[in-house]
Amino acid sequence: MHESEVHCFSQRILNPFRGAMHCVRIRWGEAVTVDGRDWTLYIGGECIHEDLDDEIHPGICVPDIKYGEWSTETGFHRAPVRLPTFENTISAIGERLLACVKAKAPALPFPPADFHELWLMDAASDRPLALLASHCDHQPREAPPLLRWTPGQAAMDHDSRLIDLRDRVASQAGEPVRTAWFDRRRHELPDADLNPDLLCDAGIALAVLKDWQSPATLLLPLDRVSRTEIERLAAHHALRLAELLPLYPEFLQRELMTAALVEARMRRSVTESTGEPEGTLSPFYIEV
Repeated sequence: MHESEVHCFSQRILNPFRGAMHCVRIRWGEAVTVDGRDWTLYIGGECIHEDLDDEIHPGICVPDIKYGEWSTETGFHRAPVRLPTFENTISAIGERLLACVKAKAPALPFPPADFHELWLMDAASDRPLALLASHCDHQPREAPPLLRWTPGQAAMDHDSRLIDLRDRVASQAGEPVRTAWFDRRRHELPDADLNPDLLCDAGIALAVLKDWQSPATLLLPLDRVSRTEIERLAAHHALRLAELLPLYPEFLQRELMTAALVEARMRRSVTESTGEPEGTLSPFYIEV
């Protein structure tokens, strides 16, 4: 990647699907946000090597360095300096990255770029059954350690029918499982993270999943008919809708959005007064 290049893109957070991460990427640096408000800035650990013009050996894994956090409301907060010997190099890259984030943030949401998808295959038909991971062109195609689809623990706690759906997908995948990488630009693939054609008699559970995922689904490119339907579902999840609102590419039903935002504000006021958790679901919540 050339020093002057700046790439802005989004990438889904998958298995379970719970939103999208938006990124501003430069050489040796990347900033990410999952809500359009708060950004975390990282410097590639490779930058501390002497030969910056050479790509690091693909077999060597160098951890990223957290540079700091930034938002329009609170400004920039520098992370503790852990490598003082390389402080000048890290600061120079970090300041350029921060300037790029401030310049590019108003253009949110960024277009999706994670076209490479890892699918769990159906044992009987050898067709894509469930989406496990996705990667962009510049990222290595690494499979997750657990090759099993899940709707997420929070979703299964919400409705036990999603436990049955998880088990159904695992059964159809068989043992040992088979996975395959596809490029969405070259292959026809299901729009969601499950293939409904292979789960025809699981219609109720799929509808429950669609409803649960609706706030995150609005982050994706949708046709107007689909977006109208998903907006109606997402309006019933006011807190999560309000959390992700800055990243939605558009909202077709303004009255629904306004009502959901009012509901979210009222529910937050109640939780603030009682001290109880407000029940929002961060895209980075931990799955067990």
